[in-house]
Amino acid sequence: LLEESLPTDMRLSNEVRDLYVECCTEFINLVSSEANEISMKESKKTIGPEHVLKALETLGFDEYHGEVSICLDQQREETKESKQVQKSLKRARAEEGMTDEEAITAQAALFAAARAQMGP
Repeated sequence: LLEESLPTDMRLSNEVRDLYVECCTEFINLVSSEANEISMKESKKTIGPEHVLKALETLGFDEYHGEVSICLDQQREETKESKQVQKSLKRARAEEGMTDEEAITAQAALFAAARAQMGP
């Protein structure tokens, strides 16, 4: 991911890669901790997306709110589509009396279509 954003003639040292990993881990821990505090103040036992979004704002990362919201919407849509595909496959299997082998073949075709849709 890091190298994709660099010019093709530039490389990263292992030390820099490790530093990026540490920074990302620290950022995730920071946001998670703040989201946990927010959820606890609301007497919630589960951290939800709204807690993460509020944590980003509280920590001064307002500029990420829009992009994170877009990612959340995409994730919700993908989950919804996945559930619909699973229901459809289950229904087709029941209606058509598919064998396990036929169901596996159909599933492989669905995975291939999803990979093609996602791109390289």
